[in-house]
Amino acid sequence: MSKQLTRSEILDTPFDRCPLKVEIPERDGHVFVCRITAQEREQWEKVFTGTDDNDPNTRGSFVWLTLCDETGERLFVGEDKQIAPFAQKDALFVSRIFKAAIKHNGMATEFGEETAKNSETTPENSSGSDSPDT
Repeated sequence: MSKQLTRSEILDTPFDRCPLKVEIPERDGHVFVCRITAQEREQWEKVFTGTDDNDPNTRGSFVWLTLCDETGERLFVGEDKQIAPFAQKDALFVSRIFKAAIKHNGMATEFGEETAKNSETTPENSSGSDSPDT
């Protein structure tokens, strides 16, 4: 049975980015992705997943936010102009890193549900009739 964490144990525990190695077979190598803080997540969601989002680089921006070295040190910090080049990278490369980073940050369920809703299509009536199904 686990113990209840105290206020001190919650607030005083240093944040660990917990780097995760992601194999990139297409590049014959690997990268590391890290966990992000709650604040970083809120900022990313506000900018890149809101309804007023005009930036088509949502995946690239999350890859940019989570790429790190083996110690968890982020590779891109405060270099907003470097987000755009991810839009020009191989979709499989960016997607592989994005999926690993989303899962590593505990966002796979939420992001997966949103993606499923956005990609649903209404199947065409296969009966060959214009009349509604009964």
